[in-house]
Amino acid sequence: MQTARQRPDRAAHLSVGMTYLSFHLWFTLPPLVALAVLRARPADVPWRRAVAVGAGLSGLALVYTLPWDAYLVARGVWTYGSGRVLATVAGVPVEEVLFFVLQTALVTLWTLALMRWAGTPRAPRRVRAAQVIGAAAGLALAAGGVALALHPRTLYLGLILAWAGPPLAIQWGWGLDLLMRQWRVWLGGIATPALYLATVDAIAIRDGVWTIAAGTSTGWTVGGLPFEEALFFVVTSALVVQGVLLGLDLLARQDGPAGGRTVPAGRVGAGAPVAEAAAAPAAAWFSGPAAPAAVRGAVGQRVLWPSRFALAALIPFGPLSASWPPAVLVAPLVASLVVFGLPHGAVDPFVLSRTPAGRIAVSAGYLAVVGAALAVWAWVPVASALAFLVLTWVHWGLGDLHTMIAFDGAIHLRTRAQRMATVVVRGGLPMLVPLVASPDVYRRVVGWMAGALGTGGAGLGAAEVLFRPDVRLALGAFFGVFAVGTLAVGRRRAGPTGRRAWRLDAAETAGLAAFFALVEPLLAVGLYFCLWHAPRHIARLVSWSPAAVDRIARGDGRGAGAGFALRAAPGTVGALALVGLLWALVGQHATLGAAVGLYLAVVASLTVPHAAVVSWMDRAEGLWR
Repeated sequence: MQTARQRPDRAAHLSVGMTYLSFHLWFTLPPLVALAVLRARPADVPWRRAVAVGAGLSGLALVYTLPWDAYLVARGVWTYGSGRVLATVAGVPVEEVLFFVLQTALVTLWTLALMRWAGTPRAPRRVRAAQVIGAAAGLALAAGGVALALHPRTLYLGLILAWAGPPLAIQWGWGLDLLMRQWRVWLGGIATPALYLATVDAIAIRDGVWTIAAGTSTGWTVGGLPFEEALFFVVTSALVVQGVLLGLDLLARQDGPAGGRTVPAGRVGAGAPVAEAAAAPAAAWFSGPAAPAAVRGAVGQRVLWPSRFALAALIPFGPLSASWPPAVLVAPLVASLVVFGLPHGAVDPFVLSRTPAGRIAVSAGYLAVVGAALAVWAWVPVASALAFLVLTWVHWGLGDLHTMIAFDGAIHLRTRAQRMATVVVRGGLPMLVPLVASPDVYRRVVGWMAGALGTGGAGLGAAEVLFRPDVRLALGAFFGVFAVGTLAVGRRRAGPTGRRAWRLDAAETAGLAAFFALVEPLLAVGLYFCLWHAPRHIARLVSWSPAAVDRIARGDGRGAGAGFALRAAPGTVGALALVGLLWALVGQHATLGAAVGLYLAVVASLTVPHAAVVSWMDRAEGLWR
């Protein structure tokens, strides 16, 4: 790919008249074939596992990159020479789609070879600070990328960072310490493919196979190659190398002691390992509410307090958040595509079925419900957007209610009426408080949602009444009285043994009210989704897994997370594919509102079956008894 100011170098006779297909024949396939013939890999990594990791990364690369690539082509960031490509898919040459898979396979094989030559790393050493810093760095790159993409001359650079930031945050947050321990393979695996691919890319640029538009790039060059192109190959190589190292480690943990074992519901004692439990099919990772409240409480402590501190720390900055750049405000929503947000519901087929055939049937039903929800959204967009707000109100309220009872021991919620009132209060904090405090932003976001599929009108019709000052004031006053009354009843029924849980309930209610009243609504809801609601549901799912509880009891929290991540990966990829497909169909206008609205429409459609699954889980645990 070249800048518009560059001209093909006809002196480079090797590449005169080169097509994209011949580029693959000359430069991509030969090293790939050579590495495949070499068959170099670590002795403790079976080929089946290596192929599984490579195939999984290739699928992720294809699903995650195609919509992004199509958008760059549509914006004219790069173009292709006349007669140089065979055909296109959504505007992207089929050879480029093939390149996603070929580059992933090439870097995967190179990484396996380096792992064999580098030998076994030293004993594991956990560096929690590295993981936190790594996750923050990835999210910062994503936010910076969104900001840069708002300006024409940094559009290409910004789109690279915005695209790469979320998966980098996941990889670094999951195991930056593991990557640091294998730094020779990590750095060598990135540097060599990036240098080689950048070099051959420059050859194709000089021959005019593809062209980089000068108006959407910085104009910086590295060895005659546009800076953005060089960065792209560094980033993509890093994603693959890190995916190989972390993926192999994740699978190895699953093959360790107690990996995949489970026991029938009710068999796990308080804090007792299940090493002696009878083995069952590994597919039955979620066996039901097997752990009592004491065990689930121990699991939850790894999640609840960090999320409380995180949201509380942002409250003092809330009044300033309205002036923060749009990139910062939408960063949590971007992160939720792959961090906690979408993945927290991606394991629903595993919850409902313990057999592969059953999970396929559940997934098919899931897709049918999601498709029907999207169809209804396109038919009546405003009503669907409002219905989503109500559904989210109930769903998030139920999520908090379960956490309070199962993890916090909220015995002050003694009756069904109290629990229903708590659902109204807890769900109303993220859904109603922003309406009262920031009506203009709230209305704008609802408008984005209504117009997400291109069928919404300019107004909200009868829903406009919700944004009248007198209506908002009445809603806020009623909700405040209702919340205080619910807490007062709980205080009276707490008794001596329930005072601690009640105080925690009251503190959380007051803290969340302040959080949603002061923090910009888009940022507040995104943070709540990623740092509060989704992690609590994941903790609940882990408490349903005897194998995961056993790992945590033995101090292997990462191994328990590995089991969840493996099961969440297919559903998460499917949800990302749905977002990409809808964006290709209706996302012609690349505005912030269009992107946020489309994302929320997809989340709404996925929430319909997910809420049904969670309701079944509530019934299985006796939440209303």
